[in-house]
Amino acid sequence: MLNSVEITPQRRPLPSIDLDDYDGDVESVALAIRQMWQIPRGPIPDVTSIIESSGIIVFHMDFGTNLIDGFSQHAVDGFPPIIFVNTNVPPDRLRFTLCHELAHLTLHILPNPNMEIEADQFASAFLMPREDIIHDLNRCSFEKFMRLKLSWKVAMSALIRRAKDLGKISDSNYKYYMIEMSRKGWRKNEPVELKNIDEKPKLAKQLVVTHIEDLDYKKEDLKDIFGWNEYNIEEIFHLEKPKLRLVI
Repeated sequence: MLNSVEITPQRRPLPSIDLDDYDGDVESVALAIRQMWQIPRGPIPDVTSIIESSGIIVFHMDFGTNLIDGFSQHAVDGFPPIIFVNTNVPPDRLRFTLCHELAHLTLHILPNPNMEIEADQFASAFLMPREDIIHDLNRCSFEKFMRLKLSWKVAMSALIRRAKDLGKISDSNYKYYMIEMSRKGWRKNEPVELKNIDEKPKLAKQLVVTHIEDLDYKKEDLKDIFGWNEYNIEEIFHLEKPKLRLVI
């Protein structure tokens, strides 16, 4: 599909960054990307739209397992980077996963032993910049983490880890929170559910719609060309079903 459609990003393309140029400071890289993309301070309402506006394709699919949240593919042969996200990931973890993969795309052209730790650090700093969240993390408690989850749109576990990394809770307090989260069953299902979050990818859908509406492909043609016959492309790409019109 990308052979037939040219994507014009609204934001600057994601650069390839050598972490040594930032003295190994992952947080500075995350802040630099936010500034480059002119993201306002504070929580990000829609991570997916910002990533896609830089020309990166985000694609949701069922991985057939809950052991993997996402993976990414660097730009190759003139085609843009792609981030794949497991449809079974809850919204708060989905947003963190997107930023984790964004870190791989900008920092890890070549793999290194610390890349997963660096990607988590980047995602945490990108979603919760130090200067924006640090005062919110005073007088921490489970009740406060629940409230902050609703405003920052990240998992309680991510907020607790951020509080530890920024020195707002001690190592022993962090361990206590994690033990209690496990004991209460909150590591799998947190007590506060994020609602009204629109993190549906739109770029892949636009590619399909463009082929159907502007390039005169039929859905059946696309299914045959791409081997999608066993899939419901209306569901995968969130295509709207045509409405029947009644004449009375």
